[in-house]
Amino acid sequence: MSINRYVIARQYAGFFQTCIPLAGVCGAGSLLQWLQQVLMVGLGQRTVQAMRQDLFAQLRALPVRFFDRTTHGELMSRATNDILNVSNTLSHGAVQAVGSAFTPVGSLVVMLELNRTLTLAGLSTIPLIFLATGRITRAARRSRR
Repeated sequence: MSINRYVIARQYAGFFQTCIPLAGVCGAGSLLQWLQQVLMVGLGQRTVQAMRQDLFAQLRALPVRFFDRTTHGELMSRATNDILNVSNTLSHGAVQAVGSAFTPVGSLVVMLELNRTLTLAGLSTIPLIFLATGRITRAARRSRR
């Protein structure tokens, strides 16, 4: 719309006035994404710290014969790997999950705002896609047997 209104008519000042809010929205989106990342990493680190403290307290409460039966390397490896996996999931997986949840909702809002009829036409294909995917999946399973 801005191209038709401003660029073709060679009114570049109006075009740049349209671009400034767009740049602001992009900048705000980047800032919010960074803030979300910082908050999720902080949450993950606090959770991992609490888990490590709980694990240490649990290990201290175990009887000596447990440590006689279990090798030191196996015990340390399990504790370290499990906590590391939780840390990675909280730091990276949670951020991606939140972002993945908001993207379709935001897209739908913008699509509805731009053209409701075209949005409904596009959304009407979703059941067809699910049906086709189900049939293809069943056929692929049958062919593997």
